[in-house]
Amino acid sequence: MKKITKILLIVGTIFIASCSKENPIVVVPDEPLVAKTDGVYVYGSNTIASKSNTPEAKMNLAKLDPGKGLEINNKDGVYGRYMYVGANSTINVSNIVDNNETVYGLAEGGSLVNGLDVGSAIDDEVIYGLLVEDGPAINITNEGLYHVLVNLIDKNMIITQVKPQIIGDATELQWSAGTPLNLKSISNEEAVFESENIVLFGATGYRYRLANGWHFYDDRDASGIITISSLGVESYGDSWAVNTDPEEDGSFSNPNLGFYLENIPHKIAGLFTITLTFNAATGEWTELKTKTGENFKDWSEDKFGFFGNGFYYDNNGESTQGSWTQPRLAIAPSQVPDTYTYRWEWDVEFIADRHFIIRNFVTDSEGVFDSAASNTWITWNGSGKTGDAFDDGDIVKEDGTENFQVVNSGSYKVVFEINAADNDGRTLTITKN
Repeated sequence: MKKITKILLIVGTIFIASCSKENPIVVVPDEPLVAKTDGVYVYGSNTIASKSNTPEAKMNLAKLDPGKGLEINNKDGVYGRYMYVGANSTINVSNIVDNNETVYGLAEGGSLVNGLDVGSAIDDEVIYGLLVEDGPAINITNEGLYHVLVNLIDKNMIITQVKPQIIGDATELQWSAGTPLNLKSISNEEAVFESENIVLFGATGYRYRLANGWHFYDDRDASGIITISSLGVESYGDSWAVNTDPEEDGSFSNPNLGFYLENIPHKIAGLFTITLTFNAATGEWTELKTKTGENFKDWSEDKFGFFGNGFYYDNNGESTQGSWTQPRLAIAPSQVPDTYTYRWEWDVEFIADRHFIIRNFVTDSEGVFDSAASNTWITWNGSGKTGDAFDDGDIVKEDGTENFQVVNSGSYKVVFEINAADNDGRTLTITKN
């Protein structure tokens, strides 16, 4: 630990020594040292801050997830920031308290490990280590935008390269996995990530998570400290209302993108080029979505059936109650020509005080139900609901879940429709026979 000393400069004092009147020697006092502001700093070679005494090096408290763990936005002692780091660079951490500076490194310059093994929820390689006073500088090999997290409470550090993904109902993979956005350009000033021909469905939501996982730091079992490491909007409804129509070139974006808990709304279906940009000066993220084509999914081979215990099905001539093992009554759709509307129709005997959803039915090469592949679920909020069964309260939402609950037993006509032109025309109509 080193003490930073203030040196007072007496204004107007100049010391002059001379061997002769013609060649005077002027001695100027040392330039005074300026005390550093208390705080935590990260700096190093080929970054925006080469020294710890620059404002560009200062770290803020890390953004925590207010919906998880401690349910707070930040915590003293836990710091985070996004920063550019060039190839084959080294960085250090400085902590200044009452004008006393402690410089930290990591043993052996840090270790490359999978984030899942060291308190991160990122299934990718991260740099990790325990903070060592006056220890070796931290080594970073690959150029990129990094999230640097310094935990002075537990004296550790996790550095994660930012590799954004778009994930959610608007994407083909839904919430099961993210679709990567490729690094397009990077500098000290900004990082731009972009991918083309991404399929997005209409009237849906999504998020940008900034690596292959949800949290750069997740210590919920011990300290409860969990970072918020994905981008959303403060209000889905407000963002939907503002983001009305695309520009003439087919591009549009959602305002107020940031580290919020609500999903980002998306209105129209199609193929898109998605550009996500980080501005180093402001710390803000912005998106641009440019529609480049249409994407009409062919649902003609997709079978849907009922999943749950709220109905009967014909099992080799016997009426058998359904279960939560696989969909029953699975059928392929009919298609209304030229309207892109696919329709599945059933006559179903429902059972009171039981529950169900509608789910797609996919089999493996041996004809066995493949639960992993059957990932399209139609739950209470998964479609529009029409028909007297909903109007009269014969079918309601189960408390605490998104399942349908049968209130009154009986025979019902069920029609499920998908409008493939925009994929948001999912309508479930249930009427009493």
